[in-house]
Amino acid sequence: MSKAINQIFDDYNKSRIQFTQNISDLCLKSHNIEILINTDIIILLRPLLLDKVPIVQQNATFILGKLANYIKSASVWTIGNIGKHSTDHAKKIADENILIILVNLYNANDSSDDLKKKIKISLKAIIQKITDFEALQPVFLKSTFKLAKYSIFQFSKILPNNPSYKKMFIKSGCLKYLQEIKHSEEGKKLDLEIKSINKIFPEDIINYYTPGYSDTLIKRIDEVEKN
Repeated sequence: MSKAINQIFDDYNKSRIQFTQNISDLCLKSHNIEILINTDIIILLRPLLLDKVPIVQQNATFILGKLANYIKSASVWTIGNIGKHSTDHAKKIADENILIILVNLYNANDSSDDLKKKIKISLKAIIQKITDFEALQPVFLKSTFKLAKYSIFQFSKILPNNPSYKKMFIKSGCLKYLQEIKHSEEGKKLDLEIKSINKIFPEDIINYYTPGYSDTLIKRIDEVEKN
C-alpha cells in the first residue's frame, strides 16, 4: 500500500479518535449533553462502538453512558414532579411499579451520583403523597435501609390513623423489616419515627420480630434450667 493511501487511513483513524475525545470532553458538563442529545450523535456513535481502535470504542461507550445517564436523570426528575402533584398522581405511579424501578435504578452499579441524587429527591416527593398502604408497602420492602427512610416517615403518619393497616403491616413483612432497620446505623437516625410506629403494636409482637430475640429467649431458658 502506498504512503499516500496509508496516510489517508491514518488520518481517518486520527479523526475518529479526535472526534470521540472531543465529544467525551464535552460530556463532562451536563449542559453540553443536553445540546448533544438534539444532534445525530447517537447515530454517529453506533459504528464506533465496534471500532477496531480500542480508544475509539472506549470513548464511544463513555459518551453513550453519559447520554443514557442524562436521559435517565431527566426522566426521573419528570416522574418526581408528576408524582408530587397529588395523592392520585403518586398512587398511579406506585401502582405502575415505577417506584420499584427507581429503587432498582438507584442500586444499579452504573448509576451516576447525579442520577442517584435525583432518584432520592423524586422518591421522597412521591412517597410523601402516598396515603394508601398497598401502594407504599412494595417500595418499602424493596428499598435499601438508606432509601427506606422515606417510607418510614410516611408510615409514621398513616398507620396510627388507620387500624386496618396494622395487620397488613405485620403480614406483609413490613414490621419485621422495620425492626431490622431499627438496629442499623440508618435506623438510629429515624429513632423517633420508628418508635412512633412500634408503639402502636403490642410489645411482644415487636420483640418477636426483633433480630436476635430468639437467641435472647434461648439464653433465658438456659438460665432457668441452670437455676
